[in-house]
Amino acid sequence: MGRLSDPSNLGFTMNCIRLELFLPALLLLCCGCFDQPYAPPPKGGPSIIEHVSAADFDQRVLRSEVPVLVDFYADWCGPCQQLTPTLEEIARERTDVKIVKINIDESRALAGRYNVNSIPRLLLFRNGQVRAEQVGLVPKAEVLSMLGR
Repeated sequence: MGRLSDPSNLGFTMNCIRLELFLPALLLLCCGCFDQPYAPPPKGGPSIIEHVSAADFDQRVLRSEVPVLVDFYADWCGPCQQLTPTLEEIARERTDVKIVKINIDESRALAGRYNVNSIPRLLLFRNGQVRAEQVGLVPKAEVLSMLGR
């Protein structure tokens, strides 16, 4: 269910075609991560995860005094949307880490700078350097393990 070859999943197929036009490498790597059915993020209070752009990336991520978990995502990416509630939960629990999101469609140069060729992609920055990374839809335990490094 949810595979690119599944004709009942035309929405994901169309999104992948759009992706193919702009970032061909992503098509090859992201379309294999639709193993889980899409679940929209829960409705609730405002997000505590900040959105960062290329213009403020250096200040808000590289110069941060606390570790920063960066989520490279796209609005049309089902696994990215599924990961958001997990990241929101971690952001509420872990005040020692800042979590930010970067939309790859709006910040292509930044995605290229960090070789984002599959989404969702998480990068953990400490003292301006990438210290850990994770690709794809992962459970909360794996994200927490990543933060513990």
